[in-house]
Amino acid sequence: MASSATQDLSALIPELWANESLMILEEEMVMGNLVHRDFSDEIAEYGETVHTRQPGTFTAQRKRLQDEIVPADAVATDVPVILNQHIYTAFHIRDGEMTKSFKDLVNLYLYPTMLANAHFLDACLAGEAVNFLGNTVGQLNSITGGASQNVQQYMIETRQKMNENKVPFVGRNLVWAARSEAAAMQTDLFVSAERVGDGGRALREAELGRKFGFQNYMDLNTPACATSTVVLTTTTTAEAAKGAKLVALTAATNLAVGDYMVCVGDLQPVRVAGISTLNITIDRALRSTVASGAAVTTYGHYAVALTEHTAADATVTAYAAGYGKKIYIDGGGGTMTVPLIGQLVAFGDPDTDVNEYTIIDVEEIVAATSYYITLNRPLDLAITNDEACCLGPVGDFNFGFHRNALTLVSRPLAMPITGTGAIGAVASYNGMSMRVCITYEGRKQGHLVTVDGLFGTKRLNEDLGCVMLG
Repeated sequence: MASSATQDLSALIPELWANESLMILEEEMVMGNLVHRDFSDEIAEYGETVHTRQPGTFTAQRKRLQDEIVPADAVATDVPVILNQHIYTAFHIRDGEMTKSFKDLVNLYLYPTMLANAHFLDACLAGEAVNFLGNTVGQLNSITGGASQNVQQYMIETRQKMNENKVPFVGRNLVWAARSEAAAMQTDLFVSAERVGDGGRALREAELGRKFGFQNYMDLNTPACATSTVVLTTTTTAEAAKGAKLVALTAATNLAVGDYMVCVGDLQPVRVAGISTLNITIDRALRSTVASGAAVTTYGHYAVALTEHTAADATVTAYAAGYGKKIYIDGGGGTMTVPLIGQLVAFGDPDTDVNEYTIIDVEEIVAATSYYITLNRPLDLAITNDEACCLGPVGDFNFGFHRNALTLVSRPLAMPITGTGAIGAVASYNGMSMRVCITYEGRKQGHLVTVDGLFGTKRLNEDLGCVMLG
């Protein structure tokens, strides 16, 4: 007797899956729709370096009636970007589910998997705020709304910083963390803001309106930390002037090079670059004078546990520059707090600014002792076993930027080879590309659908971004 079930063959058309996945990706990103995009239809592989352009600048000149025009060279700075963000999700469509409509399968499988891809890519981009800490305003863990609000002051300071850096007026965005947005919503600044976004659904839902020259959005992936391990609370023994990189403390117990610290009066994240008894050298100059007797909070660190990682996964033998998967940390001994998604993290000596990242995923191995963390981008520098993994301070890192501050580079991946039993398709649109591959797995009694994309992210111009601490 023939079965009455009819197989929906659209479930096996990879072009449909690829186009739908790209549409969902566009709809569910905030940051990805706000930054500079670079796309070429040339097929690329993980680890390849592609070249994008940082837009050039020109200088206007005057001329007299008889003067000839002197053209300027159109110089756009070449920026190499490594395609080291190969992001994917995969799922099985069991044989018994093949009778479902394509729409049902999208709702059941593709939408949640692409939502994960979109949030992951968005977190990678939002986490790049740490690359703009050279331009900060506001104060950590201090933003307020209501009657005593300072939200407006912080926004005006952000605008001033970007004006001083000559950031173009058109294309300025300010992306808020959840707690900072809540403070802003307690004022009349955004209560009546029109939600007029014309991008994807996530962009429309996140939009807060245009204020002080910024298009404002709330992004769940904006770096923010509600709690962190405090190693030492101490005070200064002398005034440290604005611009200084030396702070004298009354105590430095358990303080180590690389640790984050925050001084009342300045309230920006700085790292310990050197310790000479109680005289502490910091990596960033103080933005404000810190008074004698001011409170100073220092934050703790774990140790990178490469040997433990290798023992658990023999394929991981080094955390080399470019390594982009999870990193094992331990050494808490039950005294450290859990590292948090959205928290700043840095490794080793703060001799450069390229070893600061944002944590975008945390996996607990042994409670309060060891964890796997995933960073917003692959490592810029190699890290070694037992190197310090320094956790950032409490606070929000709201991000003001022009779209040319960051780039999101996308390239299509290669199609499966004909005759291998796999079918695939690549969809490309509006500076993005996604691939879908479908194979049959006999032991699973169903089709494996893999949805992936190849991306690279990079800071283009530090002057075009500003971190509004909160």
